Amino acid sequence: MRGLLRRARILPAVAILLVSGLTSAPPASAASPAVETYTPMSTGGVTVTPDLTPDDATRLALKRSGLLRLNPTTRMVEVAQPGSALARSFAASAQTYTSYTLRYQFSSQIIEPVGYVSPNDRDDTSPTRQPYADKNFWNLCGPGAGTVAAYYAGAGNSDNDYPLKMTGTFQERWGPHQEPTYWNASDLDYRYGYQTYGRAFILYMADAVRPLNPTSANFTRTFYTLVNGVRTKVTQNMGGIMDYTAYPATTMTIGALKDAMNWEMSDHNGGGPWPGYFWDHVTSFNQTLLHNDVVNDIVNNGVPVIVTLDAQALIYNSSTGQGNWAAPGQVIGHAITIIGYDDVAGIYQYVDTCGAQCSGRVNGGVHTLSQTAMYNAVHSYGGGYLV
Repeated sequence: MRGLLRRARILPAVAILLVSGLTSAPPASAASPAVETYTPMSTGGVTVTPDLTPDDATRLALKRSGLLRLNPTTRMVEVAQPGSALARSFAASAQTYTSYTLRYQFSSQIIEPVGYVSPNDRDDTSPTRQPYADKNFWNLCGPGAGTVAAYYAGAGNSDNDYPLKMTGTFQERWGPHQEPTYWNASDLDYRYGYQTYGRAFILYMADAVRPLNPTSANFTRTFYTLVNGVRTKVTQNMGGIMDYTAYPATTMTIGALKDAMNWEMSDHNGGGPWPGYFWDHVTSFNQTLLHNDVVNDIVNNGVPVIVTLDAQALIYNSSTGQGNWAAPGQVIGHAITIIGYDDVAGIYQYVDTCGAQCSGRVNGGVHTLSQTAMYNAVHSYGGGYLV
């Protein structure tokens, strides 16, 4: 992942972003009506589809048995042979807590961009324009969850580090808004003014990340693009985990997210072959196994667990204070990251990068849900989780 940080300022222009820049107040044109309207409380549908890159059951078993760990300093994977000195070291350092929460000063403010672009938030070569709405920006829960996980996996909990330092210019592959747009590593949201981090990396994950050597089948997809001015259907290996077969792009497979996370975590193959490097896609589990995976990754590896579920399971309950959504009124495939647990209270703590303009309630923060409700939601949705 450190390799990406070195390349962050020379990213290929293959994703589009909206960020507010660091202006203290929006320009007067911010009040101009948007070209498009949007539907509140929508998010990128995490599709329950086959994972086209097989998981390595042996490595997952090693992780669960405490023989595969992330080095706390280098953040690279280490594998110990049973009975070895490294295995004894792993066992000696293994911890058990009834409650544990990863630091969240920055991760709790990783919030997906809303669908408006300021005239100031553009590449220097872009024409001056009025703000507009881009519906693709409402559908980035998968890249958002991946950004939260990448923050912990790559930075080793050292705040204000990778991927929060990435900046870049990106452009969408398909849709009515294909102008290149520049994104900062952190900013005050242009339209609503709240602090955010990591939006450049969110759009990198959405539209630019491209695992190679070998090519991931999860990144070969059919979509539409312009060929000599004609809308043409093509099939090829593309960057980004979002599927641009239509506008807005509303689908992402968790298999593509898994491959992207392994590609980044392996330092683009520099730390070892990226397929199956650390993250595995778990689809067969019970409540105990999910809990054990959460505890092991949070306590012993310092990373969260990415889960997929129906956002209706996250409706805020005023009696318990749990959840973070207003009622979406429909099945919405969603991805969040579990960053903590409390076995005494029987809850998980999670970060949801879908802000108030998406969920209908809040921008950022750490939220809670009972462990039973979380398990039921993940299990019933069928998309599984990344551990």
